[in-house]
Amino acid sequence: MAINTLPIFANTDEFSALTTEDGSLASFLMPSIRVTRETLFSALAEVEKLANWIEGRTEQAAEWVRRQRAALSKAQS
Repeated sequence: MAINTLPIFANTDEFSALTTEDGSLASFLMPSIRVTRETLFSALAEVEKLANWIEGRTEQAAEWVRRQRAALSKAQS
């Protein structure tokens, strides 16, 4: 799964200036937020990708939890 490094709703120019001029992401000069129909649907598509990625791994996660619980139970015996 690819990592999206640019916040979807941030102004690209402001974000670029902040991160290239030793700006801190905790700064009060954060980029302004502008939500358009296009960026909102882009963000929703990213959320859907993440949900599908997580959903595709739920059985693996459940199996991992079962193994961890079994190992813990065995260690406590």
